[in-house]
Amino acid sequence: MSVADRPLSIAAFAGALLTACTPLASEPSSAFVNLSEYKVSPRVAEVAAGEVTFTARNAGPRDRHELVIVRTDVSADALPTVAEGGMDEDGAGVEVIGEIEELAVGKQESATFRLPAGRYVLLCNMVEEDDGEVEAHYAKGMYTTFTVR
Repeated sequence: MSVADRPLSIAAFAGALLTACTPLASEPSSAFVNLSEYKVSPRVAEVAAGEVTFTARNAGPRDRHELVIVRTDVSADALPTVAEGGMDEDGAGVEVIGEIEELAVGKQESATFRLPAGRYVLLCNMVEEDDGEVEAHYAKGMYTTFTVR
């Protein structure tokens, strides 16, 4: 091999290596989301459009939580609500993509959803009554924005 051929060989090798390390388009993206009183904390703020696997973990310390994935252009703090303070899942301007239902403290679950590009809100929509007082997790600020590109 002549010296003139080496740059081409190195470039071909580098291209093959990059191709091998690039995830296939059909592989789902993933997002780990920590849920706690009263925070929704994803490890990533955005993912690629397509199949997305969410893993939600309830870090507690005391309440049950859920993860609801909502596609919307409405500001996260201005979603439509029901009388008790929870987000109205049938409200104008929101499309509920899916959810990971009630998780006890310390529990973790995963679910995969097909997400088109857009703006999303991740939230806990639990509404509980504690000692006669209604506690809506969304109303307590348990939401965050999330982007699918």
